[in-house]
This record gives sequence, structure tokens and C-alpha cells, in this order.
Amino acid sequence: MQTIGSKNFSPLSTDAEGYEAAIYVCNLRELPAHIETLRPSRLISLVPGYEQPQTPAHLKTHQHLRLELDDIAAPLADHILPEASHVRRLVDFAIGWEGDAPLLIHCAAGISRSTATAYITACIHNPSANEAEIAQKLRDVSPTATPNRRFIALAARKVASASAIISRRHSNRNSSRTTVRSIR
Repeated sequence: MQTIGSKNFSPLSTDAEGYEAAIYVCNLRELPAHIETLRPSRLISLVPGYEQPQTPAHLKTHQHLRLELDDIAAPLADHILPEASHVRRLVDFAIGWEGDAPLLIHCAAGISRSTATAYITACIHNPSANEAEIAQKLRDVSPTATPNRRFIALAARKVASASAIISRRHSNRNSSRTTVRSIR
């Protein structure tokens, strides 16, 4: 697996089980196995309500963000379009992740909504990193990654203010490096 993060692309730390404190991306089908293996500190689910998984037993409800939305970029009958309210909830949740244990993000296929969310979260947690560099590393980790363009566009302004919050948080630490892993 490859990583994505700050300029040297190294992980922040490892957790008790030895997994890097990184952003991990997977699809819905493989989610149970990755929850068991990684025991993430936080989980983001980006699927419609009928596909939403239960919150894992080791997580509290507030550690599992459930965003009910479809993978669309324009309105479509009987589908949930990503909206600014989804982005606000994501950014608030991403700011709350300390980056000291795995964060697991999933959508149905692990290609669009989840990679957009991983990109947004990596940008927030790597305020001094070049966004194009983060995007390229995401593509290196997962060549099939096709981040949902609407979600990215909606997040553009929010990421800058969230990055400032993270930057202030890390001013008391040596660095702010977060990595992304695609689980395939």
C-alpha cells in the first residue's frame, strides 16, 4: 500500500495494533473485514440510508459519521445529491479526528464518494501540503479513484478554514502529517 499526506508522505504514528494512523478507503462489501482488522478510531459511511452499516461495537455513535447520499453530481430523481450540509458535517467530523489512529472511509464501491472524502480530509489535515500533490498521491494509491466532483467543489471553501484550525492545533506539535491508504 502507498501513502498520501504531507511533503514527505510519512505517517503520523502507529496505533496499538501497529496500523498507521492514516486515512483508509474501502468499499461497502469489504467494510466488515477492514473494521475488524484496523479497528478504526472513526468511521465515515457515504451511502444511502438503506445501505448504511451499523456502528461497530468498539465505536461510540459520535465516532461514526453517516452521510446519506448517492454518487451523483447533478439532481436525479429518487437520488440524494451531495449538498453543502453534507460537507459541513464532514468537515466538522474531519476536524475532530486527531490523526492518532486509523480513520476508515467507505462508500459503495470505494471509488468516488470515499476518495473525495479522503482527499478533503487529507487536505484539512495537511494544511501546508500542495493540494495537487495530495490529489496525485491519491491517484497513485488508487488508480481507479474518481472523486465525486460535486463533493470536492462544495468543500473548497470549507477546507481552507478547516485547515487553519488544524494548523493551529498542530502548532504545538512537531508536524501534521496524515496519510491515505486504499484497501484493495
